[in-house]
Amino acid sequence: MREGSVEVKVYATPFELRGTKYSQYSVCYYLGTRRVRERFSDLDKAKAAARAAAVKLANADHDAFELSASDRSIFAHCTRILEEFGTPLAVAVAEYVESRRLLPPGTALKDAVAEHVGRRAKLQGDGRVPVLVEEFIAAKLKAGLSKRHLTDLRHRLGRFSRHFDLPVGNLTAALIEKYLDDLGVAGRSRINDLTCISAFGRYAVKVRQAPRDLLEEIGALQRPKLEPPATLIWSPNEFLEMLDCAPPAAVSFLVLGGLCGLRSSEILRADWSHLTPDGSHIAVITRKGRSPSRRLVPLCELAKKQLDRVNRGKGPICEYTREQYVIRAIIAAVNEVRARSKNPEKFLWRENALRHSYGTYRVALTGDVSRTSLEMGNSPSMIVKHYLQLVTKQDAERFFDLSKRRAPTQRVEPLAVAAASPPAHVE
Repeated sequence: MREGSVEVKVYATPFELRGTKYSQYSVCYYLGTRRVRERFSDLDKAKAAARAAAVKLANADHDAFELSASDRSIFAHCTRILEEFGTPLAVAVAEYVESRRLLPPGTALKDAVAEHVGRRAKLQGDGRVPVLVEEFIAAKLKAGLSKRHLTDLRHRLGRFSRHFDLPVGNLTAALIEKYLDDLGVAGRSRINDLTCISAFGRYAVKVRQAPRDLLEEIGALQRPKLEPPATLIWSPNEFLEMLDCAPPAAVSFLVLGGLCGLRSSEILRADWSHLTPDGSHIAVITRKGRSPSRRLVPLCELAKKQLDRVNRGKGPICEYTREQYVIRAIIAAVNEVRARSKNPEKFLWRENALRHSYGTYRVALTGDVSRTSLEMGNSPSMIVKHYLQLVTKQDAERFFDLSKRRAPTQRVEPLAVAAASPPAHVE
């Protein structure tokens, strides 16, 4: 619609909602420095609104004050400068004002643009975060990462990509920090999220979709300071109770965790073929990480005896496929026996206490930090930090040789190290 020198256009902007197509018409014009956009479902109403807007703008032009000679000179100069880009003066001023509002005080617009261009100069394309996340996870899957690790990546980076549906090159440390703050998660979860985001950032830089500066910015983000968790372990009598009550299919889980120090994921991957021919050691095969790719863990006499009870000769040593299933079976079995013996105290599971028990008792028995670290696939510093000098050598001898246990009728007092923090209850 035209009124004098003023023209207001009507655009057809149909859209689709839940499978149904709708007609829509948009009237767009600038009112001073503000862009106005009105939507109508009827074309005649849109034309009427456009005509009214054109009249309004034309009247405003006639009523405008006359420019001075100096103002006209500035106006003409600005118009010539903008001819290169074909941008009206009003639009250019509006964009400038909006950009200035986004910048911190004292920051020049030119410097901000130069920094943005410099960050993206060596990038190849504008890969968006959701697309790059899928490519990153596919690369990790191809590299043979564990299912647990891939599940964690999909969970953490999945919500990250849903929040940032934008080019990876536009990510900044400030945006990531605000995202982590808005999650409102605990310190450990925040660190885990930041670790996944850092790994994704390294991949994005590698495929030249993000500037290298992004890695430095992410690395400079403040990480929460965590209090070292209490090392939860089982007493010799508690461990014996689990061995006596657990179903046969769960015995191997207890043996490999408590008497060999294997991680839960390592127990579920352990195979009867991993035992040495003389049955004195079990080979632990790891796919990745800082631990050696293969380590030998000795089997004490108690471990050999218990494994002989369930030895099937081939296949997985542990019959369970999920950690939570075997834990539930152990809890139910112990509580059932306690109920029959009229013991009112409920049995509660302690997270990672099997492996912690092995590390604690093993280093107390041998007095050899390096040897224990090799057997557990940990660094010596971790052994010293979490397991050293928590129990006596006599406690360790009783743990690995339960023939030296206390009388079964004597009430078992939890070890002080285990009571330092309430145990986790697995339903």
